[in-house]
Amino acid sequence: MLKFLLLLLFVVLLKEALYAVTKRMKSKAPKYRPPNSEDTMDYSKVRPVSAVISGKKYHFSSTAEYRYALYLETQKQEGKIAGWSYEETLFAFFQKPVRGSFNPSGITMVVYPSNGLSVAPYSKVKAYLPDFCITHLNGRTEYIEIKGRWTKRAETAVNNMKAFHPNVAL
Repeated sequence: MLKFLLLLLFVVLLKEALYAVTKRMKSKAPKYRPPNSEDTMDYSKVRPVSAVISGKKYHFSSTAEYRYALYLETQKQEGKIAGWSYEETLFAFFQKPVRGSFNPSGITMVVYPSNGLSVAPYSKVKAYLPDFCITHLNGRTEYIEIKGRWTKRAETAVNNMKAFHPNVAL
């Protein structure tokens, strides 16, 4: 009888441990993946990466972004670029609010269109957050997007960038 109770206790504890591990794995989804019924990509293979690069902690959405950040840090240390940043500048496709401000957490700068344009209120893509901002030695700024596969949402964001922020190098 005692063996049976111990076996039952072991099975219950094992079940709880498996549930906790499964729940933890499901919570590690990339942070900027909005629900999209048209997107059929299997995101189960996309793994976010947390890393410390030059003393600063980053949370990358994929290993491709992490590898590109390592490449940029090497370029910076070799003196080929002046600097780089990860997901710090948000480009809005609407006018600056008259009252208050739009400042999501983790974003250091929000850039609004200077040409007076604004997307339709029903538009799904209202802002764009490029993965990397590279500052070249001559002071020129360039934005880079790392994608494993281009979705319709990403294409719309890039097209909106060309229309609303034509002077930005992307």
